[in-house]
Amino acid sequence: MFRLVLLAALQVGKPATAADTLPDLSIVVDIAAKRLDLRKAGQVIARYPVATGVPAFPTPTGTFLIRSVELNPSWTPPASPWAAGRKPMPPGRANPMGRAKMMLMPQYYLHGTPDSLSLGTAASHGCIRMHNRDVLEVAQQVIEAGAPALADSAGLLVADSARSRTIRLARAIPVEVRYDPVQAVPVLPSP
Repeated sequence: MFRLVLLAALQVGKPATAADTLPDLSIVVDIAAKRLDLRKAGQVIARYPVATGVPAFPTPTGTFLIRSVELNPSWTPPASPWAAGRKPMPPGRANPMGRAKMMLMPQYYLHGTPDSLSLGTAASHGCIRMHNRDVLEVAQQVIEAGAPALADSAGLLVADSARSRTIRLARAIPVEVRYDPVQAVPVLPSP
C-alpha cells in the first residue's frame, strides 16, 4: 500500500532553472489523452487518468512549477457565472478539490476529486482532476524529490482529512500541460 503524503501546488511566474528544479522528477499532463505521466529521469514510472476542462472552460497549456503543497484544501466558489449561488466548502472527503491541490495559475488547479466517474473525460471548468488516491501517490514522489526532509513525516499530515495545511517545497518540480492530438493511422489492405 502506498504511503499517503502531501500534494504540491503549481506556481506560475518564473521559468524553471537548473538551480530550483530537479530534472529527474517531472509531470506531464496530456489533455487529449486525459492522462498524467509521472516521470523520473525521463522515464514514465506511473500513469493516471485525469479529467480536464470542457470546451467552454479549457485547461490551460504550458509549463508550470510545483512549489508548494495544499493538503485538505477548502473550496471557495470562483467569481464566475457557473459558480453563482454555490457555497464555500470546508476541507473534507466530499470537497470538490479533493484531498490536495496544486495551482497551475490563479483559479486553475491540478487536484483530487471525490468524483471518480469524471476521470477520462472533459468535465471540469479548466482544472485537472485526479482520483484522491492517485493524487496522493503523485504527492509522495513530489515530496520525496522536492522536500526530502518532510517525506518521512508526510504520512502523519495526510491522516487528518479535515485540517488544511500548506507546505513549501525546497525544490520546484516541473509540470508540462500539453495537448498531443491523436492521429489516425490508415489501415492498408493486405497484399
